[in-house]
Amino acid sequence: MTKKQYFQFMFRDERLWVGLLLIPVTLGFYFVPGMVHSQSDDVFPMFLFTYVLVLLYFVFLWARGGFKKGRRSRHAFAVYLTLCLISCFALNKCIGIFAVSTDWWAITLGVCCINNIAYGFKEGFPPVVRTIMAFILGVSTCCFLYLMFCMLPTCIIGAIGMIVFGIGGHVFIPLLFLIYTYNLVSAYVWFRPQYRHAFLAGIGCVVALIIVYTMLWKNAVSAIDDAYLRPDNEDLPAWENVARKTPENAMTERVLKAGIVYGSIAGSAAGNRLPDRHCLHTGNRGGPGTDCYVRQPPGNTGTVVERR
Repeated sequence: MTKKQYFQFMFRDERLWVGLLLIPVTLGFYFVPGMVHSQSDDVFPMFLFTYVLVLLYFVFLWARGGFKKGRRSRHAFAVYLTLCLISCFALNKCIGIFAVSTDWWAITLGVCCINNIAYGFKEGFPPVVRTIMAFILGVSTCCFLYLMFCMLPTCIIGAIGMIVFGIGGHVFIPLLFLIYTYNLVSAYVWFRPQYRHAFLAGIGCVVALIIVYTMLWKNAVSAIDDAYLRPDNEDLPAWENVARKTPENAMTERVLKAGIVYGSIAGSAAGNRLPDRHCLHTGNRGGPGTDCYVRQPPGNTGTVVERR
């Protein structure tokens, strides 16, 4: 069978191409509210449209035997999981399921989903592409393992919420991705050393990145701690001592911005202390209201703008 014949054979499975057509439709429902600047009250109907389409596709797969054992059923299930993830983020605009995603995280999850679907056509790809796919599968394992741990505190609520048309089941989607990834690895990756090593390399790269990022974060926090606890000039406000000694780089900026809740400062002594914020570093001492590290905007002597 040629590659062209193989792809034609795969796309004869209506369970697959119907789901692939639904992906851009559901993405449209997800992005349209942001493009037209809709308020949160207007977002819920868009989620309902997305969720109804996912439910209809679930029923379609069930009727067509899409959840039975078999290679082609497995590939259709990858499309279904992708639709479920889109539904999760659509619901997240109305109810907090995941934290607000950065662009790089959303792109990473998108690549992981595309990679899962691509395994349905792996016979049509050369060995080097399959090796890259195995590497991405390792990255995908770490990503959805992270999401699964994020969802652990809400599992009980999600189980109860499944009574409401199954909406609470969104919290279990990362777990389903992990189970699906395990099936892919056991079926296509683990028994071949080349692919197994690429899969483990994907996991190793993510772990190494986390370790390096954590070390850089810790160094930035230590630098801020040192600047705050050992000021060069005690006559200056604390925030100015921190601003003078703290290195200006991307990591320091991330530390200063992470989880900040600014308060307001007023009165003649306002310039002698930092704006109140919830302390987030383990190096901080004291309870709520303890001075923390914030770069004061130039010329600001009144209320500091609240920012989360």
